[in-house]
Amino acid sequence: MENTQFCYYGRIGKLNCSWMDSNLGRRFISCECYGKLGACGYFLWVDPPLCQRAMVVISGLIRSLARQEALVKKEKRKVACFVGCIDH
Repeated sequence: MENTQFCYYGRIGKLNCSWMDSNLGRRFISCECYGKLGACGYFLWVDPPLCQRAMVVISGLIRSLARQEALVKKEKRKVACFVGCIDH
């Protein structure tokens, strides 16, 4: 971070990345307790809003990654089963 940001509690702000559909990949700085009970509510966007096309592309990439991860998991189970069958 170029300029250190402090939350309303005086703590150094935490750099986060949004994964909500409306702000995919957009970075923000918040209180280290952001999303927890007792957070001070400090919030500052670092990145400008993404254009609609970027949101569509990022959403597609995330879905594609999830599909690939599911396929890898399925193949790992097959290999584990096959190896288990050979060992016995």
